[in-house]
Amino acid sequence: MKRNRRLSGFVILMVFLSTTVTGCWSRNEIEDLGIVSAAALDAAPNDKVQLSLMILQPPALAGGQAGGGGGGAEEPAIIISAEGNNVAEATRNIATMLPRKIFWSHNRLILIGGDLAKRGLHDMDYFSRERQTRLTSWVMVSSGKAADLLKVKTYMEKTAAESLSQLNRSRVSLPIQVYEFLSALSTEGVGLVVPRVDKTPSLEAGKGKEEALKLTGTAIFKENRLAGWANMNETRGLLWLRGEMAGGVITINDPIHAEGYISVKIRDASRKVAVISVDEGLGIRVKITTDVDVEEVQQKSQFGNPQYIKAIEEAVAKEISDRCNKSLALAKELRVDAFSFGAEIRGNVPDYWEQVHDEWDDIFPEIPVVIEVEVNIRRMGLRNNTLERKD
Repeated sequence: MKRNRRLSGFVILMVFLSTTVTGCWSRNEIEDLGIVSAAALDAAPNDKVQLSLMILQPPALAGGQAGGGGGGAEEPAIIISAEGNNVAEATRNIATMLPRKIFWSHNRLILIGGDLAKRGLHDMDYFSRERQTRLTSWVMVSSGKAADLLKVKTYMEKTAAESLSQLNRSRVSLPIQVYEFLSALSTEGVGLVVPRVDKTPSLEAGKGKEEALKLTGTAIFKENRLAGWANMNETRGLLWLRGEMAGGVITINDPIHAEGYISVKIRDASRKVAVISVDEGLGIRVKITTDVDVEEVQQKSQFGNPQYIKAIEEAVAKEISDRCNKSLALAKELRVDAFSFGAEIRGNVPDYWEQVHDEWDDIFPEIPVVIEVEVNIRRMGLRNNTLERKD
């Protein structure tokens, strides 16, 4: 009798537990998914937005064929576009043409076309709400149509999305991810700057790669609209003043010889910003410190002479200062605090910020900015003497 009771109790327990097991009801099979690798947003007529998605074809990416009747090699991805009143509607319109479920979780990149950037960035709201989208996706802006960039066949990577993701990781420009993008849009005193990428003639023209993708500077936004562009030299000034310089090479005229150039490689860089008192009221002091290695010298070197080393350090410091001043002049012309100086004032002098934050765009161009640069040469390279040609 006891045995039957135990057996009955066990059966009842198992039946109860079976009702609490959900199983894999939300599992997604890869062959049922349209995996998004990149998205491009462009302005469309009647104030609509055009959404273009790069959908991966996994068999082609693996080096095989995607199946079907064709005998040629499959493209690694397809581009499909649709228009809508907003991104959500455009996404649903694409879904009516795509025989697979749109899957955002692997999206690497969001490209914004120049015309849409001038109109405003309200369409980015979708990427802060849709649960599948990644807040770590890169954001970039093109001066032309963003969708055209997705079609470019790149040098080493299989898709434009992979190539642009690698460019962002190199930190040559000012890379920004979705969460940083959204934070800058919503934070007082923080400037929004986004890498600019455009098409350029390819070095492999005639081999199926007539165009290439190239970082060409930075898009500078005022509130949520494109205010202007910074070229690559001005972008490097932005990097220094924002404390985001991660490396690179600086080339200067030889400070001693009449001809020739000297190149140094940036090893380390730091920036300190302070709010200072000046005759006109408040000002900003930016102290930049960088360690460099000598990378190349064209004329006979004199590295045994401390004055020669000091002359190089001063020449490099002047070059950095010039780049900073150019980017500062551009930002003041656009009336955009691209360096987030307002955030420094808000944190250090909150009472003053409360008085000026509504008019900061008008006050910023009048704020004095003092730039101090210190350069230290740490290494001369593997040799002290310069290679000289013997006639």
